[in-house]
Amino acid sequence: MPINETNNIRALVDALNHFYKQTGNEITFEYILFKDFNDSLKEMVLGGSSAAELKMGAIKNGMCTLRMSGIKKVLDGVTTTEEILRVTMSD
Repeated sequence: MPINETNNIRALVDALNHFYKQTGNEITFEYILFKDFNDSLKEMVLGGSSAAELKMGAIKNGMCTLRMSGIKKVLDGVTTTEEILRVTMSD
């Protein structure tokens, strides 16, 4: 993964860990890296691809949607199907 030049990922991870320790609540977030990581997505953005096309391109390149992550948590016994359906958009 390329070094993040605009946001300090380490600080974000530290803040999320602090939040978890204080509340016991987990956070899932999604991100896409473009620079020197995934030229096909960058080309899609520059070419004016739709949000749906970008999402499919990101998934093909390994991105896990929030709902996909939630389904894994259901299978791991961490949460319920009802909770995932309540807090995520359909894929």
